[in-house]
Amino acid sequence: MAKLQTQFLAFHNNIKLGTYAENGFLREKRDLIINKLKEKLTAKVEDGYPQFVKSFNQGSYALNTGIKPINGDYDIDVGVLLDCHIEDYKPVDLKELVAECIKHTNRKVDMSGHV
Repeated sequence: MAKLQTQFLAFHNNIKLGTYAENGFLREKRDLIINKLKEKLTAKVEDGYPQFVKSFNQGSYALNTGIKPINGDYDIDVGVLLDCHIEDYKPVDLKELVAECIKHTNRKVDMSGHV
């Protein structure tokens, strides 16, 4: 049994995301996307677009249970609070608005399963 525990711990250490200090690049990517969203929404304030209020981490990233992806494509779930009323927008419309704001040539925005 001790050998199994040792093997499991070795496996776990190989796949787990590192500590806060070790994963600065994930925070930088997250912040880059959030700042892009803020910038795009601010530029469209005159067009009546909802404005950014705050963001918050969700899922495995927030719970520190994330693992390193095999293909290097990290999945960081971030919630966004916008200053709009629920009756003014359909949820899908807001998701599409956010996706359009953060779209970039080398960035994949996947809304499958969320529409």
